[in-house]
Amino acid sequence: MPQEEVDPEHPVQPAAERPAGPGIMVFCSSANVLYANESAHRFLKRLNQQENGHATDGALPVAIAELFDKITNVLKSNPTNSGWGQVEASRLVEGQNRALVLRAFGLPDRLGSDRSRVVLKMEEIIRSSESEAKPREPLPPSP
Repeated sequence: MPQEEVDPEHPVQPAAERPAGPGIMVFCSSANVLYANESAHRFLKRLNQQENGHATDGALPVAIAELFDKITNVLKSNPTNSGWGQVEASRLVEGQNRALVLRAFGLPDRLGSDRSRVVLKMEEIIRSSESEAKPREPLPPSP
């Protein structure tokens, strides 16, 4: 089988090193999972492995449980959400050469906080050895 040439400007990563698509989960206010895509299941297993030393099925990783609690506490403290402001929180979970960005969004319900929903988006960031060696430049001030 002939070897394909690799463009040094755009190296191809093996599938195991490529970032997966975003993981999406939807929870009801009692933390029951209403929806989780395949990427979310993979990220959950990895987080549980990282936190507990083994993959556990069905258990929410601490990082996700804490983010969920933060969002639901805000939704419960303002049950009518009279301002309809956005309720969201983020967390970065570090790993070897990889990190997961967790973003949770609260979806209030006018009929009560027990009917609210929480949407969680998980995205993987892969760091190259070059980007780790260089400090990040500060973001420009927002206008």
